[in-house]
Amino acid sequence: MERVQKIEDVNERGQEARNLIISCIRHHNVLLNSCKELNSIIKDFMLWRIVTGSGAICVTAFMIRFQVNLFHGACYFTAIMLECFVYAYVGNDVVFASSNFADVVFTAGWHLLDLPQNVDIQEMCRFMIFRAQKSVKMTVGDFGHLTLEFYMKMVKFSFSIYTVMGKRYNK
Repeated sequence: MERVQKIEDVNERGQEARNLIISCIRHHNVLLNSCKELNSIIKDFMLWRIVTGSGAICVTAFMIRFQVNLFHGACYFTAIMLECFVYAYVGNDVVFASSNFADVVFTAGWHLLDLPQNVDIQEMCRFMIFRAQKSVKMTVGDFGHLTLEFYMKMVKFSFSIYTVMGKRYNK
């Protein structure tokens, strides 16, 4: 947008702003389609990874409790927790970035373009703002969205299983 503001000629500035906005609209559509395709590819993998990660957390915590391979168990436990956290953090970041997109488009100044020549651009920007009201989310199978909240539910679930295993072992 800085290069648009540096242009002296009003008509040339308007044309450059128009080209920049059209480029952003195309880029936005590519990103939406890419996220949709990526989600369809990884959703089942993420489900498998979260389920196996939960199981690994339970078993490893159980091993640490009874001091079986304490150091290796603690390292593995930390690695699994960190791996699941990174997945959740990235998924949460996607949700956060997509939810802020409408504000970014609105503050870009698209509504200040010369109206008679740029009605189509204003309509496209309004449509982008409307579309951005629904944020992009990565899913874990069909069970939920990959967010930090989902990560916390997974940790709580793992701890519950660990507790049940501990009680069954003590009987």
